[in-house]
Amino acid sequence: MSDLLNGLNDRQKEAVEYLDGPLLILAGAGSGKTQVLATRFAWLVMSKNIKASSILTLTFTNKAACEMYSRIYQTLKNFSLDERVPAKERKNAQEAVKDFANVHIQTLDSYCGGVVRQAANRYGIKPDFSTGSNDSSKNIQNLALPFVLKHRNNPAILYFSESGKLEDFANDFFAKVVTSYTSLADGENPFSKYLPIQVKQIIKNWNYYICGIKPADNFEPMAKPIGTYIDEIVTLINEFELEEKASEFKNIKKIFTEGQIPDFSIPLNENADFESKAVLDYVKQIQNWYKQLEKYKVQSRSSNENVKEAKSIFNDCLIGVFAEVIYPIFSYINQYKYVKELFRLLDEFTHEVNCQKRTSGALTFKDVTEMALKILMEQHDIRQQEKKSFNKIMIDEFQDNNGKNRDLLFLLAENEDECTTIPSANFNSNTIHDLLKPKLVKDKLFFVGDEKQSIYKFRGAEVSVFNELKNDFFDINGKEKFETVYGQQTYAMDLGDRFCIWQNDYDPSRRLCDFYITLFKERADGAYERYDELQTERMYLISDIKRYLNGVGLEFIGAYSDFDFTEATDADERIYVVARCKKN
Repeated sequence: MSDLLNGLNDRQKEAVEYLDGPLLILAGAGSGKTQVLATRFAWLVMSKNIKASSILTLTFTNKAACEMYSRIYQTLKNFSLDERVPAKERKNAQEAVKDFANVHIQTLDSYCGGVVRQAANRYGIKPDFSTGSNDSSKNIQNLALPFVLKHRNNPAILYFSESGKLEDFANDFFAKVVTSYTSLADGENPFSKYLPIQVKQIIKNWNYYICGIKPADNFEPMAKPIGTYIDEIVTLINEFELEEKASEFKNIKKIFTEGQIPDFSIPLNENADFESKAVLDYVKQIQNWYKQLEKYKVQSRSSNENVKEAKSIFNDCLIGVFAEVIYPIFSYINQYKYVKELFRLLDEFTHEVNCQKRTSGALTFKDVTEMALKILMEQHDIRQQEKKSFNKIMIDEFQDNNGKNRDLLFLLAENEDECTTIPSANFNSNTIHDLLKPKLVKDKLFFVGDEKQSIYKFRGAEVSVFNELKNDFFDINGKEKFETVYGQQTYAMDLGDRFCIWQNDYDPSRRLCDFYITLFKERADGAYERYDELQTERMYLISDIKRYLNGVGLEFIGAYSDFDFTEATDADERIYVVARCKKN
């Protein structure tokens, strides 16, 4: 098969002939990775005697599917006509060309649609459903307003909606949330089922940040408990007599030594009632106390290091932690009864939407892909049939952005003599990965993806590479940009038919910058329409980013001032941060 591999470099040839386990190819645009996939298809057919119709080749757009279909067909046709090709391999190519109408080179959405049609009757779905039209979104919007009007006196609707804007609330909240966060595959109570998880997290945060009780699990705090900051400030004030160096500390010391400090030692147990008067009164007490603290923000510009340290602890840590960490806890508790009722309404509306989808047959792409996953999980006969239909699965431009595409492919790559039961009651993003990883057919999966890299990487049987070894990067504005470029500056931009005024107001004590944007857009009659917008951006130090990444299970790789990997500092205007999921 040397002729087939002509024109490929050594790494590309290695990828084409690799059969020692699932393979992931990561390569940048123009590196030939799609040609590798097409060549591998021909190689499997001609050299490994695999029927073309038993290779499932998936892409993510119709255009890519057409291009892949054409490229593979042309490759096989050329070899079927080339008399220099060995007879057996040439015959395999000829048979593949003759039977090419039965190959499975399609989009993932198209494949999922086929799976759903097999089981449509089992789930009350019209077999002739349509996918991706505007009908589904329009249907949801048409249902939203009548639903909200029917419940217009509900406490949650009254609390969260603006007076006289129920139509906006119906379209911008109910319709949008259900469209974005649910699908036909969802079970009962798709929103309310997350309430216990939220409550558990709130209790955990309360007990640590307010009471100083660290949870037993892997809890990565964003800051220290309140009491720790109070002790640090009082110690500095007393030890260095800071009230003599900055007058603000006289009042601060009085609050901490003579004032009525709330009891920060009252934890919440797992059965805490967020609607009880005791909890709500306690929240109110701490909130009122913090309001008093905010009146005494330290303004001193003393160069004394102890004053600067105490100022930072009081302004940035104690008050800052309340704004970033404690206030969201209190806000959730104060609104809990309305959130709970809103979630119940969203559950009810989702049920109404899904009933309408089944009746009308107007489904979204998300409905179809998630229903296909649900069917392969629950309908073992269909899963077994699909597994036996394909000896190899190849995916072009694969992106593991939510795990569900990967889970679907894992189910199709499960050993044929297995049919693992997936416990849907405890299903989460890692359930299928953990259950099926040891049971995958060794060389069935072949992934091609773009990771903005120019070399190929091989990960053998470690298909978990998609979550464990995938790096990502993001960029943030640095401290220097907030202080010098933003600051209190005002900018004007004349864009011809549009004129924009951009006013900045950076508050270094809160590390927040407010952007007041006014846009004037010229109308056809020569007059201008005015639009006003307020945006707020927080300044994060590199140390903050490290802490936050760690807190959400990401490993900090580095911070760079440019793509030449020069190490960044807080003095850089733009900082590029590289992180990845932790391997555990």
